[in-house]
Amino acid sequence: MTASHKVKPYVKKSLKKRVSAALLLTACTLQPALLQATEEKPAVQPDAIATPKLTVVPATPGSQEEMVLKALVGSLKSAHGVPRELSLQVGKPIEAVRKGEIIEVALLDTRLTDPAGNGIQFGDFVYRTTPGEDEKFSYQLTIPSQWIILDKGKPLLTVDIADQHCNGSYWQLLSTGTDCRLESITVQTIEKINLRKGPYLTINSVSFQQAVTEQDGVIGGKSDFNASGIHFDSGSGQQVEVEKIISNASLEKFSLPLLLSLMEQMDALVNIEQEELDKAENQKLVLNYILGLLRTASGSSLTSDGRIVNLTYSEDGLQVASLDEIGSLASYTGQEELSDLRGSFHFRNLHLSLPQVTAELQPISLQLDITVARLPLIRFLESLATLLPVGESDRQLIGQLLQKILLQQPPLLKINKLQIAGGKFDLQFIGTVEPLLPPDSDPKQFLANSDTPLDFLDGHLKGTINGLDFISTQAAQRSQQQPELMQVVLVTSLIRGFGEAIEKDQYAYDIVFSPEKGLVINGKDMSMLLMGLQAPQP
Repeated sequence: MTASHKVKPYVKKSLKKRVSAALLLTACTLQPALLQATEEKPAVQPDAIATPKLTVVPATPGSQEEMVLKALVGSLKSAHGVPRELSLQVGKPIEAVRKGEIIEVALLDTRLTDPAGNGIQFGDFVYRTTPGEDEKFSYQLTIPSQWIILDKGKPLLTVDIADQHCNGSYWQLLSTGTDCRLESITVQTIEKINLRKGPYLTINSVSFQQAVTEQDGVIGGKSDFNASGIHFDSGSGQQVEVEKIISNASLEKFSLPLLLSLMEQMDALVNIEQEELDKAENQKLVLNYILGLLRTASGSSLTSDGRIVNLTYSEDGLQVASLDEIGSLASYTGQEELSDLRGSFHFRNLHLSLPQVTAELQPISLQLDITVARLPLIRFLESLATLLPVGESDRQLIGQLLQKILLQQPPLLKINKLQIAGGKFDLQFIGTVEPLLPPDSDPKQFLANSDTPLDFLDGHLKGTINGLDFISTQAAQRSQQQPELMQVVLVTSLIRGFGEAIEKDQYAYDIVFSPEKGLVINGKDMSMLLMGLQAPQP
């Protein structure tokens, strides 16, 4: 290919997206450290990202060099994901240079700082892209081995990277393979260089992989982020160690033609200034984009989850807390006009060396996994479009609109898993809950006139509770010093009475409730008992 070789417009757009993703990966890797270094410093908070101070050497019109240059500079100026008070500066003019089949762009003396001079001095990035056959491209990004975190323009911390690589390939908007990795990262104060006296942070490795596949106009893909071997020393006795931090995301059954159409809309959205978003035409652009995204995701699913594995915290050499795992999950599934949103949070085997937490109640675990199914998001947004423009004073009106939509199409709450465990105690339940409010009712007035949730909820829960005898015994033994614990003894006795014993200190529960059936536990009507418990005491 020659320097004057013409490139199709959609290929230009695809390269812009890939360049942006590669560069922003490096900027976001140590963003928490940057925020910690600047969180107590006053900073100007402009409404929009400051324009990067970039000087560009023009390339031959219509050449691949011009395409690469425009895409790279455009991605730097848009700077998605970077805090608004930060702006990017490059110390020398940016020029695209062809070296055989490779087009190389160097970003020399690169900095990301706020107006007060707080931020990161990265150094020199080198981006190399190689055009291939059938509109396929490969790229390589060289990342500087030492970064400087700045405090009012002066060096505060150093970030040293022993080894790194970042490369991949793409076709149109599809990343066929991305692999970026930073090895042996050390963050420490300028005064402590070459001294193992804190505060300092070390990370064995940070990696990011991403891949997307396409077949018959339908795409899917996944991305994986992993940081391992994390050790923080405060320098004053506190230490935190983490085996690994993992974040995964996946996409299934997404329409490529519709996605390309959405990308055209995104190009218009990124140029809207923050102060211009209150205009009706701009709000319509944003709303139409979200609606388009939801319609594109009909029949698709998106999932994202993150975990921190094997975390320990110690003070003066003594372990205070340890945790096997803590994590969360979020997912979206589109089904014609309705959407399912799933959220999950959990932590497992938390050990605390504190006098307030007895050893018998450890380790502690918790998991809550729920799905809000049949949510009419598209219908709500379509109705919201009739109210544009909306401002801060219209929040109540928007709330009333959402309330009306939900009454017409009530969502279903699915409890995929609820678990609370501590020592020998373990409670686990699954089930569904559905609201039953009349479509033309006023929810506030209806709820105010209801005696119990059974007036407007239909549900079925099943589960087991282990360790009620254990909890009762523990509470009784401590009740002499803490008389209020006798309430725990009474409550556990009541709960045991409702359950069906299936093993030693294990009870099963099958709970059904609705306006027609009342409250039924293990086939026994408990409605009268519930009314008695709720009756005012003399």
